Amino acid sequence: MRRFPSPAAPVVAGATALLLTLSGTTVSAAADLSTTGSVSSAGSAGSSNPVDALVNGARDMVYSVTDSEFVRAPLAHGILELNKSTPVVILGAQINEDCSLPQVLEDRLDAATTLLKSHPSNPVIVTGGTSSQCPATSEAQAMEKGLQERGVTNRVILENEAWNTLQNVEYTAGTINKLGGTAIVVTSDPHYIRALKNYRDAGIRAFGYVGGKG
Repeated sequence: MRRFPSPAAPVVAGATALLLTLSGTTVSAAADLSTTGSVSSAGSAGSSNPVDALVNGARDMVYSVTDSEFVRAPLAHGILELNKSTPVVILGAQINEDCSLPQVLEDRLDAATTLLKSHPSNPVIVTGGTSSQCPATSEAQAMEKGLQERGVTNRVILENEAWNTLQNVEYTAGTINKLGGTAIVVTSDPHYIRALKNYRDAGIRAFGYVGGKG
């Protein structure tokens, strides 16, 4: 079993436990029950309920810790170790005119490989469509090939339609929810900031794992 680096262990364990407590229907149901006496299936997003507002604020503060450079990597490993169905999602980038991978995508695949080889049972979702520069191959197909060349053996789920980050989120959210609603999102710096916000706005418990710049 992989061990967290000792300085990060208390932060990672505490952040993980608190986020799991603050996320999902458990908190919304508890808030509804405490204020109305009934449980609603709706989430807390956009609610005027003061308990929901407090929970959302606490969750944002926890995310500010989990998104930090010090915590990101050990937290990602910890989540994947705890739940073998949690997917690693690799976000695409436009392929070169000769259909080779740009450096930003090579860096993302290198980072994902480091993560996936430590957790071979977790699925990986590669997301990205085709462009006029290389219409014969989608970003997702190119990433799948790149992972295979790196010796990754995880089950790969392809999403071949997305053209931008919002579509990455839209077209993978259903699969992520079927796998439990949590995902480790592999992308670059500073793109991870926007990508994680987009996933979280869609109701996904998203955590970052960063490789390269772009």
